[in-house]
Amino acid sequence: MRRFTLLKSLFLAAVLAVGSGSAWGQNVTIWSEDWSSGSANDTPSEINSTMYTQSNSKTKLYNEKLAGGTAPELLLSKDDATWTVTLTDLKGAEGEATLTFKNNDNTRTTVSSTSEGITIGTRDTSVDKVTTYPITIASGTTEMVLVFTNTSSSNVRIDDVVLTGKATLPTIETVENITFTDVAVGATAEQEITVIAANLTDKIAVAVTGEGFATGATEMEATGGTLKVSYSPAALGSHTGTLTLTSGETTATVALSGNAVLGTPAALDAESVTANSFVAKWEELDGATSYSLDVYSGEVFLAEAFDNMDGTGGNDGEWSGSIASAPASATDFPGWEIERVYKANGCIKLGTSSDAGHITTPALGLDGDATLTFRAGAWNKDNTTLSVAISGGGELAQSTVEMKNNEFTEYSIVIANGTENTQITFSGSERFFLDDIMVDNLVRVDGYPQDVNGTSHEVTGLTPATEYSYAVTAKANEETSPVSNEISVTTLNDEGPGTGIASVTLDGLYAVNGTIYFNAVAGERVEVINTLGQCVYAGATVDGLNSVAVEAGIVVVKVGNSVGKVVVK
Repeated sequence: MRRFTLLKSLFLAAVLAVGSGSAWGQNVTIWSEDWSSGSANDTPSEINSTMYTQSNSKTKLYNEKLAGGTAPELLLSKDDATWTVTLTDLKGAEGEATLTFKNNDNTRTTVSSTSEGITIGTRDTSVDKVTTYPITIASGTTEMVLVFTNTSSSNVRIDDVVLTGKATLPTIETVENITFTDVAVGATAEQEITVIAANLTDKIAVAVTGEGFATGATEMEATGGTLKVSYSPAALGSHTGTLTLTSGETTATVALSGNAVLGTPAALDAESVTANSFVAKWEELDGATSYSLDVYSGEVFLAEAFDNMDGTGGNDGEWSGSIASAPASATDFPGWEIERVYKANGCIKLGTSSDAGHITTPALGLDGDATLTFRAGAWNKDNTTLSVAISGGGELAQSTVEMKNNEFTEYSIVIANGTENTQITFSGSERFFLDDIMVDNLVRVDGYPQDVNGTSHEVTGLTPATEYSYAVTAKANEETSPVSNEISVTTLNDEGPGTGIASVTLDGLYAVNGTIYFNAVAGERVEVINTLGQCVYAGATVDGLNSVAVEAGIVVVKVGNSVGKVVVK
């Protein structure tokens, strides 16, 4: 099996460089394994039943990297446990070969073989956490069985196994498969792979099949090189294809797969703003059949998703073991107060097996009631009570919640009479995970979210001189896109078009010969609205005197929070 991956390319390149100047052959990768196709708790035989067997079920994968590679890695059980590898394709290699693998203690693992024509030399452990075995392959040998044995009374970890040899046969090697995950319809994702070729006499022809898949070239040099493969889906769903590399009688294939999803819609500035309505607008999104428009007023005071936490545990389904071990620091959360907080998978873990942890938000800047939402889950078999405390003013509707072990639950708690200095503290007597903390006082407009066909919708029944926000999500069949950007819009005051001349609150507003003039500071949004409620101009101001040319008539000019009315002749 070809298990050359991009993540391991630097390590493999170093191995391939050894002896590449041989006069009778070139290095080939006979076999490699980095466990990237497996998941936690898989045994080797579950990953590849035709190649791998193990002497007991305790030999399995863990989402750790104690061997120095990339998770997952193999735990070879203690006390003479074995992992046996049967190779039936030696890629034409003969003579000298090299087996190299990473492990956490390179004195614990031995490799042996009873295969005819295979001789294993003396183990080299001179490099920390790297074990190397010289292997001799007799001419004509077509099969090799390798037995990895843990000779110690402790478990050993193994990763990044690479067996290379020399062959005079022509070979083409590359990755086994390429997967494109969650690519937006209409977008393009690209991956670059390395193609390793040996002893070819013709150039390598490149062909690709499958909807949305393409390559950057139709042929490659006989020595191989790098090749770009792209995926540009035109429709939602899963797609498959094949990349074929051919030179003479030598062929290598790569399985292609991709999953196409809806992209993120882009909301646009509102138009036709009046005292009681506005028209929400957004761009058409490839693949969408309808949209959901959400309209609300209020403010988000805190939104922390812990996306910068790059550890393990929680969101990856791991709730115990050697996970979430790297401490978070104060620089990870400016303004927060933390104690015994650890980086997990896009979330945080609080506490250790012996000491509790806690985290306190910055001052929230509240002015009245708000709502606190968050997700939390307890460490496997640990206490499930989570305490939530408030300081700096205000009251919480409840001070504890009951979590579930080994899974997240979403919670919502009302904050009453919050102040500028209000802070929230999360703590537990034992270990737990925390994610997606939000504090807001958002209130949805009646009837929203609302499904909409098309790319605009008039929102009515609003309160004059009130700031609203809206965002959209796209839909297609059962798929829902991420939420768009948020657009803010403030309705006009009651003295809008058709109600008589309004008091001019806009500095220096006047009109001469079809042009409106007014004073403003740079960067404010200006809207000009006619008597039909249509926005006939929208833009940004410059510092000082501004001018806008419009058609004759009565118009309302809105700059920031200032509004005026003027007759244009």
